[in-house]
Amino acid sequence: MSDASVASPATPRINSTLMSKYLGEQVRFIGRVKESSRKHAVLEASDKGQVTIVYSQDNILEDNKIVEVIGRVKDNSTIQEILITEISDGFIDLDLYEDVIQLTQKYPEIFF
Repeated sequence: MSDASVASPATPRINSTLMSKYLGEQVRFIGRVKESSRKHAVLEASDKGQVTIVYSQDNILEDNKIVEVIGRVKDNSTIQEILITEISDGFIDLDLYEDVIQLTQKYPEIFF
């Protein structure tokens, strides 16, 4: 995707608990695929909450894969996907990623 805003370093990384804080905003979300259909997927976030990802076009993600979603928060449990990237198996520890999210919230001046 050529939209420069997708790659913006200021895009906040969030978990399921932070969804309400970023309503209507573009975010980055990493989670494990729990279920997937052609129109949407349910991901388990780093904080163990579940978030529905609504695809911009038909897609099916493989269960248990970890993906990063760049998208816009529609409501407290839904993100409208702009871009989805599969993350290599074993590349990310979701518990450690949760710590990173907490640090970005605590010290936004460092990360944004």
